[in-house]
Amino acid sequence: MRFNQVWEKVFIIGKIKDNLLMPLGTCFALDKPGYFATVSHNFNGSDKDMVICLNDQFQDGYQNTVDPNLRFSEIFIVAANPLLDLIVFKADVQGIRGLQIGSTDEIFPGNMVAIFGYPHSEHGRVVLTQQETIVGAKILLENGSLPSKHIVINVQARPGQSGGPILDMSTGKVIALLVGAYVPTNKAGISLGGIDPQSLNQTTHAVSAHYLEGMY
Repeated sequence: MRFNQVWEKVFIIGKIKDNLLMPLGTCFALDKPGYFATVSHNFNGSDKDMVICLNDQFQDGYQNTVDPNLRFSEIFIVAANPLLDLIVFKADVQGIRGLQIGSTDEIFPGNMVAIFGYPHSEHGRVVLTQQETIVGAKILLENGSLPSKHIVINVQARPGQSGGPILDMSTGKVIALLVGAYVPTNKAGISLGGIDPQSLNQTTHAVSAHYLEGMY
């Protein structure tokens, strides 16, 4: 899959404070004009002062980090599912052809996937980045009374990538949304230089994209 086939459909979202953008995560366009999806923890329960940053910084395939001239559009929550950490919102962004939604049912351990997002954006690095890896496992996680479908991918997630689309390399469908590091729930027994070893976990989990169905 080529980067330039997807970049115009993936965006950074954040909160405006003192006329500055505080990046919070990644989102992507859905197949309904003006609608987007991400993980709900990027919003912390409210769309107040939340914006989507338009992809105006691309010049001949390069992203201009010197003078990005970023433009923003307000965000309005349409539907949220906190149990699955999913949210759909609307923004006044026209002319974007959204990504096709699939499911983790369509992929298996060992299959190649592409991840799109904004790693390290909390440090002001607003650079849309593509990574490629394999699916390490398919798992069911607790979700109230019903288990939910997730995948574990063999890459370490970074702040700013939450909500980014994970695409099946063979079909181009969004099969999952990146949630965050997949770590055990028990407390670590040691600390190395003040660092919790659990935070160094090299795997990431993502929730199946098919749960977006019916949210927009």
